[in-house]
Amino acid sequence: MSAFSTFQLKWLTELLGDDSLLVRRAAAETIGESSIQDAELTLGVIARLGERGLASSGWQRRDLEHLALDDTTLEPCLEMARSMESDRHKLALDLILLHPPSLLLPIEKNLLRLPDLTRIEHELIKEAIGFYRSSSDSLWEKLRSMSVALTKYPMFPRRIKETVKALAREVARRPYPLIPELKNILTDDSNPWLKALACMILSMRNCRDAGPLILQTLINSDLAELNEFAEEALVRLQDEAIIDQVVEEFPRSNHEYRLVTNSLFYRMPFQKSLQHAARLADGEDENVAYGLLLTYCRAFDRHGLERNYAIARSMPDSSELAFLGVESLGYATALGIELPDRAHWLAEAQQVGLLDEDEETEEVIPIKMHGHGAFKYDGHESNPQP
Repeated sequence: MSAFSTFQLKWLTELLGDDSLLVRRAAAETIGESSIQDAELTLGVIARLGERGLASSGWQRRDLEHLALDDTTLEPCLEMARSMESDRHKLALDLILLHPPSLLLPIEKNLLRLPDLTRIEHELIKEAIGFYRSSSDSLWEKLRSMSVALTKYPMFPRRIKETVKALAREVARRPYPLIPELKNILTDDSNPWLKALACMILSMRNCRDAGPLILQTLINSDLAELNEFAEEALVRLQDEAIIDQVVEEFPRSNHEYRLVTNSLFYRMPFQKSLQHAARLADGEDENVAYGLLLTYCRAFDRHGLERNYAIARSMPDSSELAFLGVESLGYATALGIELPDRAHWLAEAQQVGLLDEDEETEEVIPIKMHGHGAFKYDGHESNPQP
């Protein structure tokens, strides 16, 4: 069962056209985190983004490629990318390179005519198409070879990561490799990139019994790219049993476990996530607590949002927890929650750039990755706003 019903996702899609930029941002963040794989809903999202204009929709430009699921959604995304100013055309190139040749070849001429392509980019597109035409290896073997090559490099452009994900999507539609082989990779293979591919393919095949293996892979990984792939795979599975397992193990596990799994709560805001997030946040450092409490935003949970505001007022010295008030503002507005200190939070949102439609804010909160301040909220506001 998905964390969101089809009706809720359609409602969120409608919010992308709301008059309030903060509401549009809230809807965009929630949709973007939920790993929607429904082509009809995705086309509705694309249409809303087109009506509003991508830059002022609240949707991050860097996430546009995630909407290109198949041949019905790729072309609208490319059209949106082409409509951007010339200095942003590189997003179109990113879209091109992260989709398999079965989608690229029919529009090859259009790809080579993109505006402002450099000679190198033009040759890169031709080379990518030619490679897939000429190679006799299966796509899975190509990916295995690629995973060996990637382990030699410490840093990876987003383009490479998204290309690997797109190729994994294509492999998932084919009969090979078999599911037992993919599971064996998670338990026996030492190549982190190959593990990342196995996670993605298993999730795209909706292999829910692989969920515990993928979770264990996430917990044991020290490679950021593998963490990203494993987390995305778990979100894609939308299996509440994973949240059950994390809830059970959370209190008795080490800090690294809690730090790497707290995002699963807000990316999969099931009833179980909402039921336990605040309890688990009690006594945690601000990084873990913030991720858990963000669950109430992503779920548009009225009671949880009101509690988030009380926490934000009571924790002025914590950059993460004090920011809950700003983070929650768009969600509260969408639900019609009246805030007595709304002017204060609007001023804070203005200060961090959330009300600026012409500027896409990549990151609006300074995260202290190794914070140790424990969070405890007893229901009383130590620093109420007027």
